[in-house]
Amino acid sequence: MSDSGSKSPESQISKLEESIMNFFEDLMYELRGGSPLFGRIFGLTILSEKEETFLQKDLADRFNVSTSAISRNLKTLESWGLLGKRRRRQPDSREYMWEYTNEPTAFLDLFNYPIVQNLEVLRGKREELTRNYEYWKENIVIKDSSSVQRYNRIMEALSFLIKWMEVLDEEINQFLGKLENRFWEVKES
Repeated sequence: MSDSGSKSPESQISKLEESIMNFFEDLMYELRGGSPLFGRIFGLTILSEKEETFLQKDLADRFNVSTSAISRNLKTLESWGLLGKRRRRQPDSREYMWEYTNEPTAFLDLFNYPIVQNLEVLRGKREELTRNYEYWKENIVIKDSSSVQRYNRIMEALSFLIKWMEVLDEEINQFLGKLENRFWEVKES
């Protein structure tokens, strides 16, 4: 029989789980501006068994919120590639329900998402600058010598920006590949 001052192992595990959920709540808010619930749902999926599935109703009951609040947060997690979703028929029913599972690379994707989003923006801007550069190079005729110098400076700056964005694109892709390799090394160790 334990003394009244000690806590049960189950109580201690619950406190540990709560501290990790708080960690993800804070992390998701700081990294992505997500709601506290958003981080708690993600934390729960990280702490779950590999094949464990989550239903909206179960999550709503666990976090004591509406299923619509759970649904909004699940859709965001899914759109960011942090959760997988599959549809299955409910037992003894014609209705379907959605099951959500943790993606194997969810923790890696959590940190890669902002990089990938910025990379997409960078690619779009580079394409826009390249189109402008090519257009101005082919269609602008300048005869005034002071304007030629200014035009050349601008075109050199554009050329530099385009080349630098190409370097960033290549380097970021290599970096993301290296991160993924290291992720699997750490996960498998």
